Amino acid sequence: MRKDFSRSCRCLVAVVGLLGLGVSAGVVAKEPAGGGQGEKKPAPSSEVSDVRALPVVRRFTKDAEARAFVQMVNGRDEVKLDWAVLTRLVGEKVKEQAVLNSGLQKEFNVDPNLTYQYDAKEKTIYLLSYVEQAGPQGVEKKNGTAADKLGPERKQHRVLKEAKDEQRFLHLLRSRKVVQDEIAAMQMLLKEKQEQYARYASALRKGYGVEDGRKYRYDPARKTVYELTAETRREKIDEQTVSGTGAK
Repeated sequence: MRKDFSRSCRCLVAVVGLLGLGVSAGVVAKEPAGGGQGEKKPAPSSEVSDVRALPVVRRFTKDAEARAFVQMVNGRDEVKLDWAVLTRLVGEKVKEQAVLNSGLQKEFNVDPNLTYQYDAKEKTIYLLSYVEQAGPQGVEKKNGTAADKLGPERKQHRVLKEAKDEQRFLHLLRSRKVVQDEIAAMQMLLKEKQEQYARYASALRKGYGVEDGRKYRYDPARKTVYELTAETRREKIDEQTVSGTGAK
């Protein structure tokens, strides 16, 4: 099981590399190696004046502190990007599963909400059902806690007389199983990314006062984080943006 999950993860990484376009979580400029030495500061402009008029959330006095903040924002944005791509891929796989379920239902009258079993020797599809054992006073309880169930009970659903029908049925069944496993693996990864994002958001809130869902702008020249108000969000300021839901 673990081997299959690891293989699914490796396949997912390859798929994300191919399909991970069109999703923008924004970019925060990384400081150059050497702690920003030799970095060219922006020339004075009206835009810079606008930035300096914004509410200050955090001003760093040390390069190491500024780099730690930038790295944390970059890490959060990478996780957010993974989250977005995984969400899209899960949606695509759910649609693929729906197509396979539709094929099974139309061609073999197999309800995706019911349980079936295929007997290869008899070339027969059986519908499985579980029957609760009833006593004189209704459904008997086993050990006084759970209903005593018999089964499963098999009911013949369809006999596949033609080899082509059997091949088609098994193809749809196996394909659906693969897709279901892929969805399960992606959902596990998606949950992990959501938890990881929550940890980043908590660290940014507690350590820097950056609230998730609000808009911020980071000026690397001044090592300062500003909050964008409702008015300033509409202005075009050519600086680094740090958004509560992804840098832009």
